[in-house]
Amino acid sequence: DMHLLKLNTNVADNVALVYPIDIYTFDAQGTEQVHLSVNSLDEPVEFTLPMGSYTIMAVSGSMDFSKGYSTEPLIIGKTTCLLDKSGATANLTMKYAVARLSVTLADVSADASDVKVRVDSLYGSIDINGNLGQGRNVELSCKKKNSYWVTDTVYVLPSVADKVSLTIIHSTDKTTSKNYSYVYPNAIKAGYPYNFHGSYMSGVNYAKLSFSLDVEDWGEEVNHDFAFGDGAD
Repeated sequence: DMHLLKLNTNVADNVALVYPIDIYTFDAQGTEQVHLSVNSLDEPVEFTLPMGSYTIMAVSGSMDFSKGYSTEPLIIGKTTCLLDKSGATANLTMKYAVARLSVTLADVSADASDVKVRVDSLYGSIDINGNLGQGRNVELSCKKKNSYWVTDTVYVLPSVADKVSLTIIHSTDKTTSKNYSYVYPNAIKAGYPYNFHGSYMSGVNYAKLSFSLDVEDWGEEVNHDFAFGDGAD
């Protein structure tokens, strides 16, 4: 016999959904039973299914992290429910599954022709069950804007470890690339925007490091300043 399952979807504070939203229903064995694509959450989504235990996933945004990052946020909700002969209503909350990331570099050598930032190591994939894949390094190209080199704002999966290494790869027309590394002493977590601000230091025996938090959309915005270069510790 088929019975009615209703899905009420809530959205966490400051989360902006990307439509359409794909909704997947899996039985207790992990077999996909229903896949719907909806363009509105104004009304509850309804399924007719046999009695049993189900896991429901709702996915908004791109799950393609083949480049190590996405240009749009990924928002996921997951819930489980038991459907009996009287039917059931499942409640699901959509939350960011990614972090928002940008890097700005100051005082880079004037002869720099190509600047990249490598972030080690972030989870490299996510499936429709919300399972994270193996870690990988993500390389972001910088563009020169006035006196700064900046990356695009991208969306990345969380970090594998509780510390993250940033490597600045600096090339000129005349020389091979030169690398500078900095270790951010915290994890990158889903739901937070991270703005890294790096400054090159040359021939100095100390490095300045500051950390501040400002409230914006998403979670608390993480603005992190760091030094890199021959004079940085």
